[in-house]
Formats: sequence, structure tokens, C-alpha cells
Amino acid sequence: MKLNAHGQPAYESVSLKFNKDKALLALRGMLEGMNADRRLNPLEVTFLDNWLKTDVKYIDDGDILDLRDLVAEVLADGEVTVEELAELKALITDVLDYGEGTASEIDGLTNQLLGFLKGITADSIVNRQEVMALKALLEENSELIERWPGDLINKRLTDILADDIITDEEARDLYDMLAKIGAQTFQETGLATGMATQYLSDDPDEIDLKGCLVCFTGQFPSGSRSKQERIAAELGATPQKTVTQKTDCLVLGTMASRDWKFSSYGRKIQSVLENRKKGSNTLIISEQCWCRIAGY
Repeated sequence: MKLNAHGQPAYESVSLKFNKDKALLALRGMLEGMNADRRLNPLEVTFLDNWLKTDVKYIDDGDILDLRDLVAEVLADGEVTVEELAELKALITDVLDYGEGTASEIDGLTNQLLGFLKGITADSIVNRQEVMALKALLEENSELIERWPGDLINKRLTDILADDIITDEEARDLYDMLAKIGAQTFQETGLATGMATQYLSDDPDEIDLKGCLVCFTGQFPSGSRSKQERIAAELGATPQKTVTQKTDCLVLGTMASRDWKFSSYGRKIQSVLENRKKGSNTLIISEQCWCRIAGY
């Protein structure tokens, strides 16, 4: 398989079906998240419009085309009326009721969970109805609680709901956590896509790279992945193509890769998180941290 400079398949057709399935699962989760509190607001509509125009612009699925057309009509005059919100909400309900069923495999469930996080954080707040819907999603799919990020989210929800009261501070802290895990940066950047680096990065002040086993994932605006591997070798590190329990550092490119296993993080990141449970000490560092340590 021919790869591009970022280590991804050079031809989109290679992984088109996989990316389509991933996007549809994320969409279902996102719509379930937006519908969790039985309300829809203009900010959520704008976010959905952005996501449909970027993440799934290449997909001709009927549900996506219907949503794209209606959202475009709703936003055409710059004003979102109560009637338009009701019409869009009705279409979302139809998609959820009659569209593809819930994913059964853990990877599919994880992508649906990440979409759900995007849906409930699209308007910058998380309310009690959304919290309870998230808790129900995890309880109905217990496999999610056995791996990241479901295990982390479930622990936080259990702590918050221990007294059956969700304070404003708890709601804000939960929103911040869920937004970072779901790579929700729409309010700050205007982008509906992203990666979960804010929550995953360790970013130490310094690292002695001599003898380190270093792996790279994602895309790097500072240079191609092959450039990063060359710099690592020049600094005495040994570049790896895959993550092992002996990997010292996994470096995350600032841009998400099109063919990542999950919508906001990839298989290499998942491997590091799983290996840590077995005693591995692999660091996850951001591109910014890497450039600082590498001196460029």
C-alpha cells in the first residue's frame, strides 16, 4: 500500500468504507447527544452544519444528504426559527429511529460515544438530562467502561452523581473534560473536527532522547512524519513504526489523521493507553512539546 508523507494511505479509496462507517457511527452518537435534553438550539445547528460540510462532505449516505440539505435551508437566511428547529429535530428523530442500528463492536461503540460527546458539548454546556443520558449510554454498553475513554468518564460520572446533585462547578468541570476527550473545539476555533491531545498529552519539560524509542502519529504541520523520524534519529532516538510496551514516547501531530481508528484519536494512542494498564510508562507528547525538545 502506498503511503503519503504523513504515513497515511495515499489514495482515499483505500479506506473509504472504513471512514464512512466511522463517520456514520459518530453522526448517530452526535445526534443522540444533541437530542439527549430533548431540545435543539441554533448553536447546535451551526455546529452540525460545520461537521456535515467538513467531516462527511465526501459521503453520499441518504441520511447525511437529507440532514445537509435541511440544515442548509434552516441557515440560509441567517435566522433559525422555532418552527425550523422543530422540523430539524423531527428529521434527527427519524434518522435515529429508522437509520442504521447501534454498533455492537467495541470500536464502533467508541466512535459512537465520541460522537455523543461532541453532540452534548456542541453548545458549551452540559445539563442534567445530558449527564443522565451519557450515564445510560455507558451502562447499556458496559464494554465501553472497560477501556478509555469510557472508564474515565464513568468514574467521573459516578463521583458526581454520588449525592444525586450536579453543582454548577461539577457541570463546568465535566463539560471541560468531555469537550477535551471528544475534541470539541468549535467555540474556540470554529472547527467541528479535532483530536483529543489536550486530555492525552503528558508534555514534560524535558526528555533525554538518547536511546529513546519514539513513535509518531497524526499529521505534523512542522514537517512530514519522515522528517520527524529523521530528526529523532539525529538526536539519538530510535524511531518506531508501531507502538510497543517498550516505546518511550508517542508524539502526536497537531492535525488528526483521516484514517485514525477513532474520530479524535488513533490505534497507536489506544495501544499506549492499554499498555499503561500493563505497566508501560510510554509518554504521550504533543507536537508543540516535541518541537521544543527537539530544538526547532
